[in-house]
Amino acid sequence: MTARIATRQRLWLAALFPVGLIGASCGTEKVGAPEQSAGATPPTALAEYTGTLLAASRLVALPAADRAAWDAYVTTSRRLMTVDRATVQQEVTAARLSAVQRPPNDPADFTPSSSWTSAWVQTTAGRTLVRAVLSYQTPAGGWGKHIDYARGPRSPGTGYNSESDEWAYVGTIDNFATVSELRLLGLAGSASADSSAQAAFSRGVRYLLTAQFPNGCWPQVYPLMGGYHDAATHNDDATANVVRLLRDVARNAWPFVSPALRADAADAANRAVACLLSQQVVVQGVRTTWGQQHDPLTGLPTQGRSYEPPALSGREGSRLMALLMEDTAPSPAVIASVHAAAAFYRATAIPNAVYVAGTGLVPTAGAASVWARLMEVGTNKPIFANRDGVILYDHNQLTDRRTGYAWYGTEPTTSLRTFDSWSRTFPLPR
Repeated sequence: MTARIATRQRLWLAALFPVGLIGASCGTEKVGAPEQSAGATPPTALAEYTGTLLAASRLVALPAADRAAWDAYVTTSRRLMTVDRATVQQEVTAARLSAVQRPPNDPADFTPSSSWTSAWVQTTAGRTLVRAVLSYQTPAGGWGKHIDYARGPRSPGTGYNSESDEWAYVGTIDNFATVSELRLLGLAGSASADSSAQAAFSRGVRYLLTAQFPNGCWPQVYPLMGGYHDAATHNDDATANVVRLLRDVARNAWPFVSPALRADAADAANRAVACLLSQQVVVQGVRTTWGQQHDPLTGLPTQGRSYEPPALSGREGSRLMALLMEDTAPSPAVIASVHAAAAFYRATAIPNAVYVAGTGLVPTAGAASVWARLMEVGTNKPIFANRDGVILYDHNQLTDRRTGYAWYGTEPTTSLRTFDSWSRTFPLPR
Protein backbone atom coordinates (compact mmCIF):
# COMPACT_ATOMS: atom_id res chain seq x y z
CA MET A 1 0.00 0.00 0.00
CA THR A 2 1.51 3.32 -1.03
CA ALA A 3 1.83 6.12 1.50
CA ARG A 4 -0.90 8.00 -0.36
CA ILE A 5 -3.34 5.12 -0.15
CA ALA A 6 -2.49 4.43 3.50
CA THR A 7 -3.08 8.08 4.39
CA ARG A 8 -6.31 8.09 2.45
CA GLN A 9 -7.49 4.97 4.29
CA ARG A 10 -6.94 6.76 7.60
CA LEU A 11 -9.10 9.61 6.34
CA TRP A 12 -11.80 7.15 5.25
CA LEU A 13 -11.83 5.59 8.69
CA ALA A 14 -12.11 9.01 10.32
CA ALA A 15 -15.07 9.75 8.06
CA LEU A 16 -16.71 6.40 8.78
CA PHE A 17 -16.75 6.85 12.56
CA PRO A 18 -16.76 9.73 15.01
CA VAL A 19 -13.63 10.34 17.06
CA GLY A 20 -13.16 7.59 19.65
CA LEU A 21 -14.71 4.72 17.71
CA ILE A 22 -11.38 3.55 16.37
CA GLY A 23 -7.92 3.58 17.81
CA ALA A 24 -5.30 5.98 16.56
CA SER A 25 -3.02 3.29 15.20
CA CYS A 26 -3.95 0.79 12.50
CA GLY A 27 -1.48 -1.65 14.01
CA THR A 28 -2.91 -1.64 17.52
CA GLU A 29 -4.83 -4.59 18.90
CA LYS A 30 -7.17 -2.34 20.86
CA VAL A 31 -10.28 -0.53 19.74
CA GLY A 32 -11.99 2.45 21.27
CA ALA A 33 -15.62 2.15 22.35
CA PRO A 34 -18.56 3.25 20.23
CA GLU A 35 -20.89 5.74 21.84
CA GLN A 36 -22.07 3.95 24.92
CA SER A 37 -25.57 2.68 25.60
CA ALA A 38 -26.60 2.38 29.23
CA GLY A 39 -24.95 -0.65 30.79
CA ALA A 40 -22.92 -1.49 27.69
CA THR A 41 -19.34 -2.66 28.09
CA PRO A 42 -16.84 -1.24 25.59
CA PRO A 43 -14.96 -3.83 23.49
CA THR A 44 -11.24 -4.07 24.21
CA ALA A 45 -9.98 -6.59 21.64
CA LEU A 46 -10.45 -6.79 17.90
CA ALA A 47 -12.64 -9.46 16.36
CA GLU A 48 -10.51 -12.34 15.13
CA TYR A 49 -10.03 -12.99 11.43
CA THR A 50 -11.25 -16.55 10.95
CA GLY A 51 -10.73 -16.94 7.21
CA THR A 52 -7.95 -18.70 5.35
CA LEU A 53 -7.48 -16.70 2.14
CA LEU A 54 -5.94 -13.77 4.04
CA ALA A 55 -4.61 -15.68 7.03
CA ALA A 56 -1.36 -14.49 8.60
CA SER A 57 0.31 -17.72 7.47
CA ARG A 58 -0.25 -16.65 3.85
CA LEU A 59 0.50 -12.96 4.31
CA VAL A 60 3.88 -13.67 5.90
CA ALA A 61 5.10 -15.13 2.61
CA LEU A 62 4.50 -11.87 0.72
CA PRO A 63 7.20 -9.28 -0.03
CA ALA A 64 7.50 -6.81 2.84
CA ALA A 65 5.68 -3.91 1.17
CA ASP A 66 2.80 -6.11 0.04
CA ARG A 67 2.61 -7.79 3.44
CA ALA A 68 2.29 -4.44 5.20
CA ALA A 69 -0.56 -3.41 2.93
CA TRP A 70 -2.49 -6.64 3.43
CA ASP A 71 -1.80 -6.70 7.17
CA ALA A 72 -3.25 -3.21 7.46
CA TYR A 73 -6.23 -4.23 5.35
CA VAL A 74 -7.07 -7.22 7.55
CA THR A 75 -6.56 -5.18 10.72
CA THR A 76 -8.95 -2.50 9.47
CA SER A 77 -11.51 -5.19 8.66
CA ARG A 78 -11.21 -6.63 12.16
CA ARG A 79 -11.57 -3.18 13.66
CA LEU A 80 -14.72 -2.40 11.70
CA MET A 81 -16.28 -5.76 12.50
CA THR A 82 -15.60 -5.13 16.17
CA VAL A 83 -17.46 -1.84 16.03
CA ASP A 84 -20.30 -3.33 13.96
CA ARG A 85 -20.87 -6.09 16.48
CA ALA A 86 -20.39 -3.92 19.56
CA THR A 87 -22.85 -1.31 18.31
CA VAL A 88 -25.61 -3.86 17.77
CA GLN A 89 -24.87 -5.62 21.06
CA GLN A 90 -25.11 -2.33 22.94
CA GLU A 91 -28.54 -1.80 21.38
CA VAL A 92 -29.58 -5.30 22.47
CA THR A 93 -28.44 -4.56 26.01
CA ALA A 94 -30.15 -1.16 26.14
CA ALA A 95 -33.42 -2.60 24.78
CA ARG A 96 -33.25 -5.53 27.25
CA LEU A 97 -33.45 -8.05 24.41
CA SER A 98 -32.28 -11.63 24.79
CA ALA A 99 -30.47 -11.67 21.45
CA VAL A 100 -29.91 -9.77 18.23
CA GLN A 101 -33.16 -9.67 16.28
CA ARG A 102 -33.32 -10.85 12.69
CA PRO A 103 -34.49 -8.23 10.17
CA PRO A 104 -37.44 -9.04 7.88
CA ASN A 105 -36.44 -11.00 4.79
CA ASP A 106 -37.28 -10.30 1.18
CA PRO A 107 -36.07 -13.17 -1.02
CA ALA A 108 -35.91 -10.88 -4.04
CA ASP A 109 -32.80 -8.83 -4.72
CA PHE A 110 -33.11 -5.14 -3.92
CA THR A 111 -32.30 -3.47 -7.24
CA PRO A 112 -32.97 -0.06 -8.79
CA SER A 113 -36.47 0.30 -10.20
CA SER A 114 -37.68 2.28 -13.19
CA SER A 115 -40.07 3.96 -10.73
CA TRP A 116 -37.11 5.59 -8.99
CA THR A 117 -37.32 9.08 -10.44
CA SER A 118 -36.50 12.50 -9.04
CA ALA A 119 -40.22 13.15 -8.61
CA TRP A 120 -41.01 9.78 -7.04
CA VAL A 121 -38.23 9.92 -4.45
CA GLN A 122 -39.90 13.06 -3.03
CA THR A 123 -43.28 11.37 -2.61
CA THR A 124 -44.40 9.75 0.63
CA ALA A 125 -43.59 6.31 -0.79
CA GLY A 126 -40.14 7.43 -1.89
CA ARG A 127 -39.29 9.13 1.39
CA THR A 128 -40.52 6.09 3.33
CA LEU A 129 -38.22 3.75 1.39
CA VAL A 130 -35.27 6.13 1.82
CA ARG A 131 -35.83 6.26 5.59
CA ALA A 132 -35.88 2.48 5.81
CA VAL A 133 -32.69 2.15 3.73
CA LEU A 134 -30.93 4.79 5.82
CA SER A 135 -31.76 2.90 9.00
CA TYR A 136 -30.12 -0.32 7.77
CA GLN A 137 -26.73 1.16 6.90
CA THR A 138 -24.21 -0.73 8.99
CA PRO A 139 -21.83 1.13 11.31
CA ALA A 140 -19.07 0.37 8.80
CA GLY A 141 -21.13 1.99 6.03
CA GLY A 142 -22.47 -0.89 3.92
CA TRP A 143 -25.72 -2.85 3.78
CA GLY A 144 -26.80 -6.45 4.16
CA LYS A 145 -28.85 -8.25 1.52
CA HIS A 146 -32.43 -9.39 1.07
CA ILE A 147 -33.82 -7.07 3.74
CA ASP A 148 -37.49 -6.22 3.37
CA TYR A 149 -37.39 -2.45 3.48
CA ALA A 150 -41.14 -2.34 2.94
CA ARG A 151 -41.49 -3.41 6.59
CA GLY A 152 -40.12 -0.07 7.72
CA PRO A 153 -37.00 1.23 9.49
CA ARG A 154 -34.69 -0.93 11.53
CA SER A 155 -35.42 -1.19 15.25
CA PRO A 156 -32.62 -0.96 17.85
CA GLY A 157 -31.16 -4.40 18.48
CA THR A 158 -31.95 -5.64 14.98
CA GLY A 159 -29.04 -7.05 13.00
CA TYR A 160 -28.31 -6.92 9.29
CA ASN A 161 -28.58 -10.59 8.22
CA SER A 162 -32.13 -11.43 7.19
CA GLU A 163 -31.36 -15.02 6.20
CA SER A 164 -30.16 -16.52 9.48
CA ASP A 165 -29.19 -15.68 13.03
CA GLU A 166 -25.51 -15.89 12.13
CA TRP A 167 -23.34 -12.78 11.94
CA ALA A 168 -23.03 -12.93 8.18
CA TYR A 169 -23.28 -10.65 5.15
CA VAL A 170 -23.02 -7.59 7.42
CA GLY A 171 -21.94 -5.32 4.61
CA THR A 172 -21.90 -7.02 1.20
CA ILE A 173 -21.89 -6.39 -2.55
CA ASP A 174 -23.57 -9.75 -3.18
CA ASN A 175 -26.94 -9.76 -4.94
CA PHE A 176 -26.63 -6.05 -5.84
CA ALA A 177 -26.55 -5.06 -2.15
CA THR A 178 -24.94 -1.79 -1.05
CA VAL A 179 -24.66 -0.56 -4.66
CA SER A 180 -28.46 -0.47 -5.06
CA GLU A 181 -28.98 1.28 -1.73
CA LEU A 182 -26.39 3.85 -2.71
CA ARG A 183 -28.08 4.54 -6.02
CA LEU A 184 -31.35 5.21 -4.20
CA LEU A 185 -29.67 7.53 -1.69
CA GLY A 186 -27.79 9.30 -4.47
CA LEU A 187 -31.09 10.01 -6.16
CA ALA A 188 -32.65 11.24 -2.92
CA GLY A 189 -29.65 13.39 -2.10
CA SER A 190 -29.70 15.02 -5.53
CA ALA A 191 -33.44 15.40 -6.05
CA SER A 192 -34.44 16.72 -2.65
CA ALA A 193 -31.17 17.88 -1.11
CA ASP A 194 -31.81 15.36 1.67
CA SER A 195 -28.77 15.91 3.90
CA SER A 196 -29.17 12.53 5.63
CA ALA A 197 -29.20 10.74 2.28
CA GLN A 198 -26.21 12.76 1.10
CA ALA A 199 -24.17 11.96 4.20
CA ALA A 200 -25.08 8.26 4.09
CA PHE A 201 -24.25 8.09 0.39
CA SER A 202 -20.79 9.58 0.91
CA ARG A 203 -20.18 7.27 3.87
CA GLY A 204 -21.28 4.30 1.78
CA VAL A 205 -18.92 5.19 -1.05
CA ARG A 206 -16.06 5.49 1.44
CA TYR A 207 -17.07 2.09 2.79
CA LEU A 208 -16.55 0.66 -0.72
CA LEU A 209 -13.17 2.37 -0.95
CA THR A 210 -12.13 0.96 2.41
CA ALA A 211 -13.36 -2.52 1.41
CA GLN A 212 -11.24 -2.48 -1.76
CA PHE A 213 -8.33 -4.89 -1.62
CA PRO A 214 -4.82 -3.44 -1.87
CA ASN A 215 -4.69 -4.98 -5.36
CA GLY A 216 -7.87 -3.18 -6.47
CA CYS A 217 -10.59 -5.87 -6.36
CA TRP A 218 -13.26 -6.50 -3.70
CA PRO A 219 -14.34 -9.32 -1.39
CA GLN A 220 -17.98 -10.32 -1.46
CA VAL A 221 -18.47 -9.35 2.19
CA TYR A 222 -16.75 -6.63 4.22
CA PRO A 223 -15.74 -6.60 7.01
CA LEU A 224 -14.27 -9.95 6.01
CA MET A 225 -16.52 -12.92 6.73
CA GLY A 226 -14.13 -15.79 5.97
CA GLY A 227 -14.51 -18.64 3.50
CA TYR A 228 -14.99 -17.96 -0.20
CA HIS A 229 -16.53 -14.60 0.70
CA ASP A 230 -12.97 -13.25 1.09
CA ALA A 231 -12.07 -14.00 -2.53
CA ALA A 232 -12.00 -11.30 -5.19
CA THR A 233 -15.62 -11.73 -6.21
CA HIS A 234 -16.91 -11.33 -9.76
CA ASN A 235 -19.81 -13.77 -9.29
CA ASP A 236 -23.23 -12.24 -9.99
CA ASP A 237 -21.49 -9.07 -11.25
CA ALA A 238 -20.34 -7.97 -7.79
CA THR A 239 -17.16 -6.25 -9.02
CA ALA A 240 -18.78 -4.81 -12.13
CA ASN A 241 -21.61 -3.25 -10.10
CA VAL A 242 -19.16 -1.49 -7.79
CA VAL A 243 -16.96 -0.21 -10.60
CA ARG A 244 -19.95 1.22 -12.46
CA LEU A 245 -21.12 3.02 -9.34
CA LEU A 246 -17.65 4.47 -8.69
CA ARG A 247 -17.37 5.60 -12.29
CA ASP A 248 -20.70 7.38 -11.94
CA VAL A 249 -19.47 9.06 -8.77
CA ALA A 250 -16.33 10.18 -10.58
CA ARG A 251 -18.40 11.56 -13.48
CA ASN A 252 -20.38 13.77 -11.08
CA ALA A 253 -23.67 11.86 -11.44
CA TRP A 254 -24.49 13.09 -7.93
CA PRO A 255 -23.40 16.75 -7.71
CA PHE A 256 -23.46 16.89 -3.90
CA VAL A 257 -20.44 14.57 -3.72
CA SER A 258 -17.24 16.38 -2.82
CA PRO A 259 -14.48 16.78 -5.44
CA ALA A 260 -12.13 14.81 -3.18
CA LEU A 261 -14.48 11.84 -3.01
CA ARG A 262 -15.04 11.97 -6.77
CA ALA A 263 -11.28 11.84 -7.29
CA ASP A 264 -10.93 8.91 -4.88
CA ALA A 265 -13.75 7.08 -6.68
CA ALA A 266 -12.03 7.57 -10.03
CA ASP A 267 -8.76 6.27 -8.60
CA ALA A 268 -10.50 3.22 -7.09
CA ALA A 269 -12.21 2.40 -10.40
CA ASN A 270 -8.89 2.59 -12.22
CA ARG A 271 -7.26 0.33 -9.64
CA ALA A 272 -10.12 -2.15 -10.11
CA VAL A 273 -9.46 -2.28 -13.85
CA ALA A 274 -5.79 -2.94 -13.15
CA CYS A 275 -6.82 -5.80 -10.86
CA LEU A 276 -9.06 -7.27 -13.55
CA LEU A 277 -6.26 -7.13 -16.11
CA SER A 278 -3.95 -8.95 -13.72
CA GLN A 279 -6.54 -11.66 -13.06
CA GLN A 280 -7.42 -12.52 -16.66
CA VAL A 281 -6.41 -16.16 -16.86
CA VAL A 282 -3.47 -16.95 -19.14
CA VAL A 283 -3.21 -20.48 -20.55
CA GLN A 284 -0.05 -21.39 -22.47
CA GLY A 285 0.70 -17.72 -23.04
CA VAL A 286 -2.79 -16.84 -24.25
CA ARG A 287 -5.23 -14.66 -22.33
CA THR A 288 -8.67 -16.20 -21.90
CA THR A 289 -11.29 -14.82 -19.49
CA TRP A 290 -12.01 -14.61 -15.74
CA GLY A 291 -13.35 -16.88 -13.04
CA GLN A 292 -16.28 -16.24 -10.75
CA GLN A 293 -13.92 -15.55 -7.89
CA HIS A 294 -10.15 -15.26 -7.66
CA ASP A 295 -7.66 -15.81 -4.88
CA PRO A 296 -6.97 -12.32 -3.48
CA LEU A 297 -3.22 -12.96 -3.29
CA THR A 298 -2.34 -15.17 -6.27
CA GLY A 299 -5.03 -13.81 -8.59
CA LEU A 300 -5.91 -17.34 -9.78
CA PRO A 301 -9.49 -18.65 -9.98
CA THR A 302 -10.52 -20.16 -6.67
CA GLN A 303 -13.33 -22.17 -5.11
CA GLY A 304 -16.69 -20.52 -4.50
CA ARG A 305 -19.58 -22.47 -3.10
CA SER A 306 -19.06 -26.23 -2.98
CA TYR A 307 -20.50 -26.66 -6.48
CA GLU A 308 -18.47 -23.74 -7.93
CA PRO A 309 -14.93 -25.07 -8.50
CA PRO A 310 -12.09 -22.88 -9.78
CA ALA A 311 -12.98 -22.37 -13.43
CA LEU A 312 -13.32 -19.99 -16.34
CA SER A 313 -16.70 -18.31 -16.38
CA GLY A 314 -19.00 -17.95 -19.35
CA ARG A 315 -21.35 -15.56 -17.63
CA GLU A 316 -19.29 -13.42 -15.26
CA GLY A 317 -16.25 -13.26 -17.52
CA SER A 318 -18.24 -11.96 -20.47
CA ARG A 319 -19.77 -9.30 -18.26
CA LEU A 320 -16.34 -8.16 -17.13
CA MET A 321 -15.43 -7.95 -20.81
CA ALA A 322 -18.47 -5.71 -21.27
CA LEU A 323 -17.40 -3.56 -18.31
CA LEU A 324 -13.97 -3.00 -19.85
CA MET A 325 -15.58 -1.90 -23.12
CA GLU A 326 -17.41 0.88 -21.24
CA ASP A 327 -14.12 2.75 -20.82
CA THR A 328 -14.27 5.65 -23.28
CA ALA A 329 -10.48 5.89 -23.52
CA PRO A 330 -9.19 2.35 -23.01
CA SER A 331 -5.50 1.74 -22.55
CA PRO A 332 -3.62 -0.60 -24.89
CA ALA A 333 -3.72 -3.20 -22.10
CA VAL A 334 -7.51 -2.97 -21.84
CA ILE A 335 -7.87 -3.21 -25.64
CA ALA A 336 -5.70 -6.32 -25.74
CA SER A 337 -7.62 -7.85 -22.83
CA VAL A 338 -11.00 -7.34 -24.48
CA HIS A 339 -9.85 -8.73 -27.82
CA ALA A 340 -8.47 -11.81 -26.07
CA ALA A 341 -11.72 -12.37 -24.16
CA ALA A 342 -13.74 -12.01 -27.36
CA ALA A 343 -11.55 -14.62 -29.07
CA PHE A 344 -12.06 -16.95 -26.12
CA TYR A 345 -15.85 -16.65 -26.25
CA ARG A 346 -15.98 -17.14 -29.99
CA ALA A 347 -13.91 -20.31 -29.57
CA THR A 348 -16.04 -21.74 -26.73
CA ALA A 349 -19.51 -21.01 -28.14
CA ILE A 350 -21.86 -24.01 -28.37
CA PRO A 351 -24.09 -23.46 -31.44
CA ASN A 352 -27.54 -24.81 -32.20
CA ALA A 353 -28.49 -25.64 -28.64
CA VAL A 354 -30.92 -24.41 -25.98
CA TYR A 355 -30.37 -24.89 -22.27
CA VAL A 356 -33.37 -26.28 -20.39
CA ALA A 357 -33.05 -26.23 -16.61
CA GLY A 358 -33.10 -29.75 -15.23
CA THR A 359 -32.59 -31.26 -18.67
CA GLY A 360 -29.43 -29.72 -20.01
CA LEU A 361 -28.63 -28.81 -23.59
CA VAL A 362 -31.29 -29.57 -26.16
CA PRO A 363 -30.09 -29.59 -29.82
CA THR A 364 -32.06 -26.91 -31.66
CA ALA A 365 -31.26 -25.98 -35.24
CA GLY A 366 -30.74 -22.27 -35.72
CA ALA A 367 -30.68 -21.48 -31.99
CA ALA A 368 -28.33 -18.82 -30.67
CA SER A 369 -25.08 -20.03 -29.16
CA VAL A 370 -24.82 -20.87 -25.47
CA TRP A 371 -21.80 -21.07 -23.17
CA ALA A 372 -21.08 -23.15 -20.11
CA ARG A 373 -21.25 -21.21 -16.85
CA LEU A 374 -18.06 -22.96 -15.73
CA MET A 375 -15.25 -24.16 -18.01
CA GLU A 376 -12.17 -26.13 -17.02
CA VAL A 377 -8.97 -24.10 -17.06
CA GLY A 378 -6.72 -25.49 -19.78
CA THR A 379 -9.29 -27.53 -21.71
CA ASN A 380 -12.31 -25.18 -21.77
CA LYS A 381 -14.57 -28.20 -21.22
CA PRO A 382 -17.88 -27.48 -19.44
CA ILE A 383 -17.70 -28.65 -15.84
CA PHE A 384 -20.35 -29.18 -13.18
CA ALA A 385 -20.60 -30.21 -9.55
CA ASN A 386 -23.10 -31.25 -6.95
CA ARG A 387 -22.89 -30.02 -3.38
CA ASP A 388 -20.20 -32.64 -2.68
CA GLY A 389 -17.83 -30.60 -4.86
CA VAL A 390 -16.72 -33.46 -7.12
CA ILE A 391 -16.05 -32.09 -10.61
CA LEU A 392 -18.23 -33.64 -13.30
CA TYR A 393 -18.05 -33.42 -17.08
CA ASP A 394 -21.59 -34.59 -17.78
CA HIS A 395 -24.65 -32.52 -16.91
CA ASN A 396 -26.64 -35.74 -16.60
CA GLN A 397 -24.58 -36.69 -13.53
CA LEU A 398 -25.96 -33.74 -11.57
CA THR A 399 -28.33 -34.59 -8.75
CA ASP A 400 -28.82 -32.03 -5.96
CA ARG A 401 -27.66 -29.14 -8.21
CA ARG A 402 -29.44 -30.27 -11.36
CA THR A 403 -31.86 -27.38 -10.91
CA GLY A 404 -31.53 -24.06 -9.14
CA TYR A 405 -28.35 -23.05 -10.95
CA ALA A 406 -27.82 -21.71 -14.48
CA TRP A 407 -25.22 -24.13 -15.87
CA TYR A 408 -25.37 -22.60 -19.35
CA GLY A 409 -26.26 -19.15 -20.58
CA THR A 410 -26.25 -16.77 -23.52
CA GLU A 411 -24.63 -13.78 -21.80
CA PRO A 412 -21.52 -13.65 -24.03
CA THR A 413 -23.77 -13.01 -27.04
CA THR A 414 -24.46 -9.46 -25.88
CA SER A 415 -20.81 -8.79 -25.11
CA LEU A 416 -19.71 -10.11 -28.50
CA ARG A 417 -22.32 -8.00 -30.26
CA THR A 418 -20.97 -4.92 -28.49
CA PHE A 419 -17.44 -6.02 -29.32
CA ASP A 420 -18.20 -6.10 -33.05
CA SER A 421 -18.72 -2.34 -33.10
CA TRP A 422 -16.29 -1.50 -30.28
CA SER A 423 -13.41 -3.30 -32.01
CA ARG A 424 -13.75 -1.11 -35.09
CA THR A 425 -12.98 1.90 -32.91
CA PHE A 426 -10.38 0.09 -30.82
CA PRO A 427 -8.64 -2.50 -33.02
CA LEU A 428 -5.58 -4.41 -31.94
CA PRO A 429 -2.37 -2.62 -32.94
CA ARG A 430 -0.90 -4.07 -36.09
